[in-house]
Amino acid sequence: MATAKQKITLHTSRDLPFNKLILSQANVRRIKNGQSIEDLAASIARRGLLQSLNVRPVLDGERNETGMFEVPAGGRRYRALELLVKQKRMVKTEAVPCIVSDANSAVPIEEDSLAENFHREDLHPLDMFRAFQTLHDQGATHEEIAARFFVSATFVQQRLRLAKVSSKLLDIYAQDGMKLDELMAFTVTDDRRLGEIEEALERIENRPMIYDPAEIPRAGVFVSINRDGDLVVDRGYVRCAWRLELTGFTDTMRERLTAYGLFHEIISWKLRMFVPTDTAGIAVLDRVLGRFPIERVSERETA
Repeated sequence: MATAKQKITLHTSRDLPFNKLILSQANVRRIKNGQSIEDLAASIARRGLLQSLNVRPVLDGERNETGMFEVPAGGRRYRALELLVKQKRMVKTEAVPCIVSDANSAVPIEEDSLAENFHREDLHPLDMFRAFQTLHDQGATHEEIAARFFVSATFVQQRLRLAKVSSKLLDIYAQDGMKLDELMAFTVTDDRRLGEIEEALERIENRPMIYDPAEIPRAGVFVSINRDGDLVVDRGYVRCAWRLELTGFTDTMRERLTAYGLFHEIISWKLRMFVPTDTAGIAVLDRVLGRFPIERVSERETA
């Protein structure tokens, strides 16, 4: 007969007077990093305490509770509350929501502090943008949003510029398909250019991955760029890999194209240039199409 798994029991929550709390020496956070105590105090004054403190009863020499509680996890919140008391913006007997752990727990008190800090995950920049966008849509200005979250108005404006970027690229970024600085590069590109780049990328990505050599000539897509259409970005199967190749360039253009991020290889005694197919490729293609506008996007005709 299978043994039933023991169910976990969560710690109780209690409202404790602030003057019954002391900062634990077991708190692992020693170095200042991130939001200042002053900013956190201002945030608590505006919104209240959004996250409870984790505390344990303080025991005397005979292992009896003294009525005091130490704070191993939530030290910055404790200091922010302490600052509000010093500023006479909060009374020292104000009830503070706390999660009370067992004083005789087998889990070391240092582990409580480490776990809270170790398992914390920063907000993804895309989630931050969407939250800022919601506040902006509700009428908050860039300056008001910045003041509420203690960042610069320029930082807020930079995040809100992501509204210009297509949902396709945002999805690629959300899946770690590109870096933030690569995504931000598209925020300085006008809407028409974004549409052109999106069309080119979508056409190139949506072609079937055909590995039969007899089918390869019909599997690609080419993007004619430049006013005369003499430059072509061609998706093809080269040296056992699908690549984006730029053809039609001249020797005088090679240095500029290399500066844009294209790389070259000598294949069958001929120098050929390619757009990287890693996360940097999108930004490289953006620079190329910024210099040489798209003339047309076409599928190869069936042989």
